[in-house]
Amino acid sequence: MKLSTILAGLLLATVPALAGLPLGRGELGLGVTAGATYDSNLFGSPATTGDLYGTVTPLLTYARRDALLQVSADASVSVLRYTDQTALDTENFNTSLKLELAEKAGGKFSGSVTGGYHENTDVNTDLNRRVRSKAFTLDGRGTLVTGARTDLGFGGDYGKTLRSVASDQETLGGQLAFSYKRFFDGYTLRLVGDYNETRSSGQNILGAELNQTSYQAQALLLKTLRDVFNVYAGYGYRVLNRSARETTSGQTRLADPVFNAGIDGPFLPPRYFPKIKSSFNVAYSEAAAPGVNDSGSKSLSGSLNLDWQARPNTTVGLSATRGQRLSADDLTVQSAAVQFNVDQKLRHNLTGKFGAGRGWETFRGVGRSDRILTAHAALIYAFASRWTADLSYRFASADSSRAESVFDRHVTTASVGYQF
Repeated sequence: MKLSTILAGLLLATVPALAGLPLGRGELGLGVTAGATYDSNLFGSPATTGDLYGTVTPLLTYARRDALLQVSADASVSVLRYTDQTALDTENFNTSLKLELAEKAGGKFSGSVTGGYHENTDVNTDLNRRVRSKAFTLDGRGTLVTGARTDLGFGGDYGKTLRSVASDQETLGGQLAFSYKRFFDGYTLRLVGDYNETRSSGQNILGAELNQTSYQAQALLLKTLRDVFNVYAGYGYRVLNRSARETTSGQTRLADPVFNAGIDGPFLPPRYFPKIKSSFNVAYSEAAAPGVNDSGSKSLSGSLNLDWQARPNTTVGLSATRGQRLSADDLTVQSAAVQFNVDQKLRHNLTGKFGAGRGWETFRGVGRSDRILTAHAALIYAFASRWTADLSYRFASADSSRAESVFDRHVTTASVGYQF
């Protein structure tokens, strides 16, 4: 499709067609966003292939707030059309739903259920390939007050991701927790049991399907300080059973203690740092779902976040994270990153954003390590009541011990949106 055809389609797509409509005790909303993007490296590889493409995304939303059962839902479809690489033309459908039982005075039960289906086509840096994925997620949480000082919490989650290349992955989890509050000088004791399953289709270096089941029991002690934040520490034990084919050693069982600690809320007292929001947590354990050829060695994970309201129109953010994840090809990835962000309100309807970061990733079992430099900038302009315009730029530069994972990527996008 020629560029002139793409741009003409984008202009037509932004013409208003519907207005928001009341529906029952809620309201329907409609928005449309259209944009043009130039991506200098569509596949995230040393052999750069760039192209210009257009995107049109109509979005339908529904919200019901003034009811005991609150509902929010949305559905959208992104239509992507490329100038030269027409084989990449695609449509990505996304939807999400949240049901939440509103808090009621004297009520003993609260809970929520969230779910979603998401399609995406983008560079996967684990594989250095462009991958189409389809993901379904479902999560439910609830709390039952069982006494003046006790409550029972429970939850469950399910996720499944299908990929055009590499492994399909599926997870299932459940949790049960009992809390006893305000004992021994205001402490809270929390006893937690977790159950998790991880499965994959086995598109990895060993050709072995992941088949893991884990059980974890933990006791945590929490203390609320100055009615602002919680300090907590926990200790427990975890048992993981896995397929013998997942490691060359044939190991089928891991059993080790786990420890975590942190601050839930601002670790810098607001009384002395009124313009800074902060949070911190840390844990020492194995990966939640170790990949192939990962014997389960422990490591530190956690996060630190600072948001500083430097001026009335300026917000500065700094974050540091360290953790473990499962890659698209079933490897354990040890990751760490630092990120710096600035949000600046330039006018009442014009906002500027800038950020830069550095990341490090180590892939266990294959001797691969990556170092990734990122930067982004954006201008967001609101005009004519319901219109917005956005101009953004993203940069990524990856250096790796594996030659095929070294690449630079520049992505520039201009878009306009209308909210009915």
